[in-house]
Amino acid sequence: MQSYQERTTEISGKLCDILQKHHSETTVRLAECRRHQSELSQRLLEFMRLLQLLRLRGQLLHPEEEVFRVRVEHLEKEMVRSGSLKQRFAELQDHTYRLQATARRRRELLGMSGAGHAGDGYEVADAAQLEAVMKMLSEKQRGLAHLTQVVSQDSQAIDSIEGAIEERYNDVQKQKDARERAQLARPLARPW
Repeated sequence: MQSYQERTTEISGKLCDILQKHHSETTVRLAECRRHQSELSQRLLEFMRLLQLLRLRGQLLHPEEEVFRVRVEHLEKEMVRSGSLKQRFAELQDHTYRLQATARRRRELLGMSGAGHAGDGYEVADAAQLEAVMKMLSEKQRGLAHLTQVVSQDSQAIDSIEGAIEERYNDVQKQKDARERAQLARPLARPW
């Protein structure tokens, strides 16, 4: 019987050694698995956050932002049109100056002088012709004055539109940045 007790004591000692070894190895492996699972969870949450940001990046989040986008596109078209109006006015003004210079050179070459005014370059046949020329010139002058006024008003409108666009763009950027900060600050719910 003694050999039986010695044998059970020996087996019990070996069993305790095996259990201790298994427990220490299992504890280490369990800690390593938990650490790995924690890393994977963090990576998954970061991926989900980035995926959400990328998904929302091109979208307008509110209907008023869509209305604002349409207004901005309309104002940009107006600015382009006004820019072409300014360009056209500058071209017409340049053309007028060139025509005046050409007419002046021709008169100088032909030696023409005005009626009673030496060197002003106009020669008038009669009073009716002078009146017709004066009427046409006054109409042209009124047209140029009106065109100058329209261009000036358009320029002021463009300046105010650009200011409003820049101000609204800055407001939208601030709101977008605030939303992104709020999304990043909000703790993400764990899926498990």
